[in-house]
Amino acid sequence: MKHFFVAFLLLPVLSWSQYVLQTSKTPMLAYNRFDNSYLVLDDSSQWREFSLKDMSWHSHPLNCQLELPFAQFKERFFPIAVGHGRYYFGVNGCGWVYELKHNTLKRIDCSFDQKNQFGAAVYEYKSRLYYFGGYGLFEVKNTHTRFLTDAKEWFQVIRHTNSCPSPRVNPLFIRLGERLFLFGGVFKERMSEEALKDAWVYNCATKCWRLLGELNPELLKIMRTLSYPMGRDFRIFIHANKLVFVDPLKNKYTSYESPLYLSFHAFLPSADHRFALVMQHNSNDTQTAKLSIRNTKRILEGNPREHFLFKKTSFFKKVSTETYLWWSIIINLGLFFLVFYIRRLPKTNWYKPRNPKIKRADFTELEWEIMLKICATQELELSALNDYFDEDGLSYETLKKRRESFIKALRIKMALVTRRDVEQMLVETKHPLDKRMKIIQWNKELEISE
Repeated sequence: MKHFFVAFLLLPVLSWSQYVLQTSKTPMLAYNRFDNSYLVLDDSSQWREFSLKDMSWHSHPLNCQLELPFAQFKERFFPIAVGHGRYYFGVNGCGWVYELKHNTLKRIDCSFDQKNQFGAAVYEYKSRLYYFGGYGLFEVKNTHTRFLTDAKEWFQVIRHTNSCPSPRVNPLFIRLGERLFLFGGVFKERMSEEALKDAWVYNCATKCWRLLGELNPELLKIMRTLSYPMGRDFRIFIHANKLVFVDPLKNKYTSYESPLYLSFHAFLPSADHRFALVMQHNSNDTQTAKLSIRNTKRILEGNPREHFLFKKTSFFKKVSTETYLWWSIIINLGLFFLVFYIRRLPKTNWYKPRNPKIKRADFTELEWEIMLKICATQELELSALNDYFDEDGLSYETLKKRRESFIKALRIKMALVTRRDVEQMLVETKHPLDKRMKIIQWNKELEISE
């Protein structure tokens, strides 16, 4: 009975110890959501798998058909699960693709080592491999490419929206179903670097991008020093003494703080977050690592702290600088033409007073007398005004010029006072019976008041 009791107490320790695996310092790790299992590839002779269904390690022989040394393969390639027992190994920079299937690791692409998308966000969707962004050929890109198995080549993804993330390298991402959440990254140009703080979501089905907002400044500080392997999303990640859970659907992230996390060098959660593959380095042996399957809840230490993930961006920040520039040019041109049109525009009906009146105080005695005479008759022969300008010894031509100059000046003055067009003031027409005679007409819209 005593031995049974001791065995019962040691059962948790024994059950946990059988999940531990000793590897080198740099094993290739991946979680397979199709099989709910973990892949560990550390040498060219075999690959190991831990199944969360039966909670045990399995070793499989490996038929390696590599075109480069295995050590270089581990440095440049990273595994991503694409199906039951299937893994793609993408190369950092895009191009070559190896596949692990039926215990055989061989190259399946007809492409070349493009070296065009170093530091890209690499993810799987519907068993296809996608790259977004990265650095290559001396510039940072926002290129979006995918690998088509049938063609064995890479093709560009055509988006269905004008807006999309700007060029960047080393962005962090989370794929949940058909949505890909993309966070931050770095833009490099010549000798300068800019840490990006935007958050985006991409619908893999509709191929549409949408800007979510600006990342939490505290999270940005963590991201700037975070070294994250390609091909892994960061739903849960370790940073220094913090274990961080990111939930983009609820726009929050939760952090736990403990010295225990300082010994974690890799953390791969399962799809339901119940378990995680944890890699730890021994302080007295830096060349080997210890892999263990841990219950996530049992390694949570410290009080959880919740923070917002991003703040929604205002409409004005969503508008690009180029759009603001074009808007300013169009608005300024519009204002210029509007002012020009108003200044050149004749006095229109909206500018005219409803009841224009001519007041005596605005005119001289002679002007007022002549206007009264014309208004009384409504139509008057122009020669009837000769008496006002005639003098002894004055020639007819001089009399005619005086009369015409006076009428012209009177028209202008009446137009200024009444805010009417000059052409509407004292209009001259020819006499219907004698074309040599001119008749001056009064504008019926005008009123005379003392």
